[in-house]
Amino acid sequence: MKYWKIETALLKLYRLVCNVRQTQIEKFERYWDEGRTWAKDYRSPLSLTLREMKEIAGCPVYSRRIRGCRAYYRNFLTECIVLDSRYKGPERIVLFLHELAHKLDDVRDKRYYRELVAESCSYIVAEYFKIINRAAPFYIATYMRGRGSAYDILRLSPRIMKVSLEIVRRIEKILAEKKHKRKRRRARK
Repeated sequence: MKYWKIETALLKLYRLVCNVRQTQIEKFERYWDEGRTWAKDYRSPLSLTLREMKEIAGCPVYSRRIRGCRAYYRNFLTECIVLDSRYKGPERIVLFLHELAHKLDDVRDKRYYRELVAESCSYIVAEYFKIINRAAPFYIATYMRGRGSAYDILRLSPRIMKVSLEIVRRIEKILAEKKHKRKRRRARK
């Protein structure tokens, strides 16, 4: 695991959020409300099945049609992550990373800070695995409007780094197991 890559991604996110303008936020909100996608034709270098997502998360991961949101994490009676079945490829992975960050972030404070941490982690891990995540800076900027500043990213950076490192560690473990299984299959042939 390359710690410096995660640190660099955090600083890049901070710079991107600082440079977001009000007109861009309004455009992003319209785009988001229409349910349009940002990476329909892009093929992700990281592909995860629902079974692998379940192993990474340590709780059930479901895919079904959802109204009103794209994904959610529930820890009330039964802990689970639910992803909207309309999203595939990199979008689904980024949604999963966001919800997994909610699961791993054990600090319970204002929703604004929880969303900031989750989306920052999602962006950082996506950058680490070379997945395009153009929506993150705008999503964070819309949440910050009237609540805080881009400096909150730096203030919460220890928490963001802790969760991001844990997600990267879990994904790399699954990818190593996947690679090992592939090698064993080839050796049998």
